[in-house]
Amino acid sequence: TGVIKNQIISGKHRSLIYFAKYVVYTAAAVILTVIIPVGSGLILKLIISGSIFNGDHLIYLLTSFGLFTLQLAGYTAIITLIAIMTGDSGKTIIFSIALTLIMFVIDQIPMSDLISKLYNYSIFHQFGTVMNPEMTAGDIVTAVSTGVISTVVMLLIGMYVFGKKEIK
Repeated sequence: TGVIKNQIISGKHRSLIYFAKYVVYTAAAVILTVIIPVGSGLILKLIISGSIFNGDHLIYLLTSFGLFTLQLAGYTAIITLIAIMTGDSGKTIIFSIALTLIMFVIDQIPMSDLISKLYNYSIFHQFGTVMNPEMTAGDIVTAVSTGVISTVVMLLIGMYVFGKKEIK
């Protein structure tokens, strides 16, 4: 429809346009995946029992959903890269669903030690790990570093690809 072309013609640097698209997409994903469910759960808990949580429950909730949001940022960076590479919303949806299903299957099947170790340090494995109520400090450091590194690497790759992409 010419929207991206018009934004590029406006004089903004391509990496800034790409980053803005990523931020908006990630904000929408966080609202739909984190804020609405947590808000609904808190309201339901307040209505049913009259209190929200004690301190331990609140710390767990903030930690787990904060780390989940960080992994989600890495996932949205991957999906944004797929969207730029495909250039078509239908293909992007198909590839993102396929990627999610493939990662779910990989999590369920037996793997070699190397693949298992690599997978354990991916955002896909961390989605489940960050909800563990008995996370150690090492688990938290691993989740934070995995989320940050994945997000930054995927954003840099996406900015590079978008900078080289021919816009018609």
